[in-house]
Amino acid sequence: MLYQILVIIVAIIAIAIAFRSFKNTRVSLTTFILWVILWLVLIVFTVLPESSAILANIFGIQRGLDVLIIFALIGAYYLIFRLFIKLEKIQQNLTELVRFIAIENEKEDSLNDDD
Repeated sequence: MLYQILVIIVAIIAIAIAFRSFKNTRVSLTTFILWVILWLVLIVFTVLPESSAILANIFGIQRGLDVLIIFALIGAYYLIFRLFIKLEKIQQNLTELVRFIAIENEKEDSLNDDD
């Protein structure tokens, strides 16, 4: 019972934080919706634990907790993959920016040397 109350409180706080981040345009609408759905599903599984068993039966897994752990791992790997791709893109952009700045500085230096 205590964990159910704690999970609900944490989920409500997390949804409020996600809403504030969306309102301040720090996260996209898609990301906001994804987080809200995730926290609402967590609330449902906390309040109605038998719902995870129903989901497990649909996927042919014996226990409800197992299906939740499997989905959590899949979600975590997906997020890690997305972060890796974003990090690679940032690295490429940074490399391009450094090259551009170096070329511009070299042009300025050559123009100053001609004077």
